[in-house]
Amino acid sequence: MDDTVVVTDLLARAAALTPGRDFAFFHDGSKWSFADAARQSWIMANHLARLGVRKGDRVMAWLPNGPAALRTWFGANALGAAYVPLNPAHRGALLDHALNTSGAHVIVAHESLVNRLASCHASELRHVLLAEGSHRVVDVNLGDQMSLVYEEDLESDESRPNGVTIEGSDTLALVFTSGTTGDSKAVQCSYLHHANYCEGLFPTQTSEDRWLVTVPLFHVAGTTAVYSALARGASVAILDGFKTASFFDDVRRLGATHATMVGAMARYLLNEPEHQSDRDHPLRTLLIVPMVDEPKEFADRFGVELYTAYGSTEATCPIRSDVGSSVPGSCGRSWSSDFEIRIVDESDVDVPTGDVGELVLRHHQPWSLTDGYYAMPEATAQLWRNGWLHTGDALRIDVDGNYYFVDRAKDTIRRRGENISSVEVEREINAHPAVAESAVVGARAVEGEDEIRAFITLIEGEQLQPEVIVEWLIPRLANFMVPRYIDFVDILPRTDSQKVRKQLLRDRPLNESWDRDAAGIRPQSDRIVDSR
Repeated sequence: MDDTVVVTDLLARAAALTPGRDFAFFHDGSKWSFADAARQSWIMANHLARLGVRKGDRVMAWLPNGPAALRTWFGANALGAAYVPLNPAHRGALLDHALNTSGAHVIVAHESLVNRLASCHASELRHVLLAEGSHRVVDVNLGDQMSLVYEEDLESDESRPNGVTIEGSDTLALVFTSGTTGDSKAVQCSYLHHANYCEGLFPTQTSEDRWLVTVPLFHVAGTTAVYSALARGASVAILDGFKTASFFDDVRRLGATHATMVGAMARYLLNEPEHQSDRDHPLRTLLIVPMVDEPKEFADRFGVELYTAYGSTEATCPIRSDVGSSVPGSCGRSWSSDFEIRIVDESDVDVPTGDVGELVLRHHQPWSLTDGYYAMPEATAQLWRNGWLHTGDALRIDVDGNYYFVDRAKDTIRRRGENISSVEVEREINAHPAVAESAVVGARAVEGEDEIRAFITLIEGEQLQPEVIVEWLIPRLANFMVPRYIDFVDILPRTDSQKVRKQLLRDRPLNESWDRDAAGIRPQSDRIVDSR
């Protein structure tokens, strides 16, 4: 790992060595060289300093992907402050929770969001900074506590802030988890955390690569992509989201050689009609998490090398497959001897090889994993138990050292004495040629345990009856795994990091669902009866 991991040092070095080299391309058509990036970052840092930001503070960024988000991040880090990106969708109690958890005195906000701050209850927030070029916001009353500041009203100073010593163990960012269940948590990410994460996520990418970033910069998938490009003297193309129809057009237009996407995005691309230009693009590598079920078909059709990984904001990336090859269904192997990885039961005792348990881990290098959740000591104590970081994810390992993601621990379904992986049921549903994707959750049964409920989206133009899905699944799943309830939906609700919001699905009334039992369809028992 390079000794230089601090963002400000990386930026200053790149600006000095290759000032005119392209660094960042944005969806609005603008672009920065490394010299531009440094200049923009120092200007923002000096603006933040005038508002009282000092080393150890937190600066919130409530912005869409674009130049303002990037210069806020780099500007905050230049002062030794933590970048705290916030989802622009936040409002009400969710907004209050994030603001109060961070304790930020300054928020850099998009002009369209300022009105939401008028009704928020943030005891520490003092200044709302609107980036240069913002329209003057009128008729907004932020009260006596908060001041509205326009960047264009502040004097521009392009000099790098002096007198700030930043270590690799200092906090680069507080990244909020998606909060699919309970309050979202601010994961403390040091510079060494991001450096370690990027070593795992991007094994073959060099200074000649250009990362295409379609995920938001308030998610670790976005910050690690930008950080990795900066650390390697490469470049990034930052878009405002993933769009299936224009993805490869964007790749060609921006000259992207690498991209990261979730499995659902890759599935959308694979479902698109084949075209003669499918391989006419500069994309070289593609990280897909989780991997699509047809990696060879995808790689052959689009002419890219695929790989997959297991990672989380807290645990970084301890497991990764080889680029260009992977074991079917596996998320990879341990790639570094610096990680200690175990699969344990509820008492933190190792389970036998092949059995499912919780993934726990630690790292030999200090600060290479998160040290916890900011301002949440009880949650941090739960995360770090018995000296191991507990991921909350269920995995198994085979005799060859290949790891298999089974489920999020909270998504495992308990039915009639059996633990059922929602991922395994979804995999079989998704194998049906008419299905685009699915999400499986537990539905509370009268008897006290869960029944299985499947939400299914279909490929455009396809039609399917629930009975057909059940008939498809009966020979493919154990009888206790066949869903009782089926809902066809147009779209699955997702977080901005593209995780399915399963809690929203669990909360939907069951009277909306087709009921297999009411239809009189009961899979034959798998129980073996000794008739001797």
